[in-house]
Amino acid sequence: MKRGVLSLYLAACVSSAALADDEIVRRLSEYHFDDESWNYIAVNDPTTGLVDAIVAIAKPDATIGDNLNTVMFMRNGNDLEAWSWRNTTRGRAVYSAKMILQVSDDDDALWLLEEDLPWHDDNALRPPTPYMAGMLTDDPLFEPVMESDYPAALVSMLQELGYPVAVLRPGDGGGESDEPCPDSAELRPMLESVE
Repeated sequence: MKRGVLSLYLAACVSSAALADDEIVRRLSEYHFDDESWNYIAVNDPTTGLVDAIVAIAKPDATIGDNLNTVMFMRNGNDLEAWSWRNTTRGRAVYSAKMILQVSDDDDALWLLEEDLPWHDDNALRPPTPYMAGMLTDDPLFEPVMESDYPAALVSMLQELGYPVAVLRPGDGGGESDEPCPDSAELRPMLESVE
């Protein structure tokens, strides 16, 4: 399964600096990019001046139901890893990303949240789950969707149903392609196979 245009797009934005040094206090870039649904916040390594992570935060009106609202992309050597949080608020997910990435408290206003971070509240920390191509990799629908002929269309349909997925399409021409969504007769056997 290809990671898709989004992964390639973000890989070009993220430096090859690894997140290995636990002593580094990272800083948020004063610049961000966004699209209709998401804000993308760059996280810089101040020792190299390079971006080594991007946190995508869904705008409040962009999600419904249990849609994923925060995705963290991190460079690990030559690989790009992605993580997200299930069933949590943007504030708790961003606070968890901030602690994982060791972002300075001085940059809290740069997260572009309409809600407050749960300041220094260890009860607010949530472990992320690996994320790929719009879904959490431990989701029971992950393999059937990714192995289908139209994964991007299925992820888009699941998002519209309020399922825990995230459709990230940064900028014009970026992100996953819009494929025709399968009709319910094609979809039903696949969904029944995971029940």
